[in-house]
Amino acid sequence: MKREIALAVDRYVVTTAGPDGSDGEVVAFARQKRLAMREQVTFYTDHTEKQARFGFKARNIVDLGAGYDVTDAEGRTVGTFEMKFGASLLRSTWVMRQRSLRPVPHGRASPGWARSYGRGWAAGRYAV
Repeated sequence: MKREIALAVDRYVVTTAGPDGSDGEVVAFARQKRLAMREQVTFYTDHTEKQARFGFKARNIVDLGAGYDVTDAEGRTVGTFEMKFGASLLRSTWVMRQRSLRPVPHGRASPGWARSYGRGWAAGRYAV
């Protein structure tokens, strides 16, 4: 996943990985508004933003330990993730769950590049 920083929104582009580790086919694209009261991000099949692939939405307004619901293209909940605020001062710790399955062991994002992916990283890596 690559993050493109813009003035009012962040853009995320999710690609497959080529055999040599290079970026392959684009499989999802999203825009995330900055400073939204309740985060909601929809990943689309491409830059035209015509067909949704999946998304996630915060359950509460601005909450440090907020929970998020991950939805499929039709809006059905397929999983959840939440940040364990205060679990570590050096890393963001996430708990991911897929619908009707046990929790996935904690995902951790270390400072720097991984933390910059934030919630988009968690949704793309574990919940979908």
